[in-house]
Amino acid sequence: MAFFLDFIIGFLLMNSLPHFVLGITKTRFLGMFGYKPTANIWYSITQLALALILFHINHGIESILKNGIVLGAVSTCVLFMIFGKAVLKFYRENGKDHS
Repeated sequence: MAFFLDFIIGFLLMNSLPHFVLGITKTRFLGMFGYKPTANIWYSITQLALALILFHINHGIESILKNGIVLGAVSTCVLFMIFGKAVLKFYRENGKDHS
């Protein structure tokens, strides 16, 4: 059972990031909450929260600091959720042809 929960935790963590990226880039993509970008953003946040809840049930949330793989995945998701839109805006502005 522990292996299965760990698999689901990893799946939710890794699946949350593409849905967030598709949401902030306003790409129409089917998520559990629908096609709209906002729906994909909320689906992403829900998946991240569920992954953390399942991790807490299976291991205890304090052990996340001892599990480098999960800590790295959660950190990547959270940092991209905080800074993703700004990073995309920066690269869109700097990627334009200025000739």
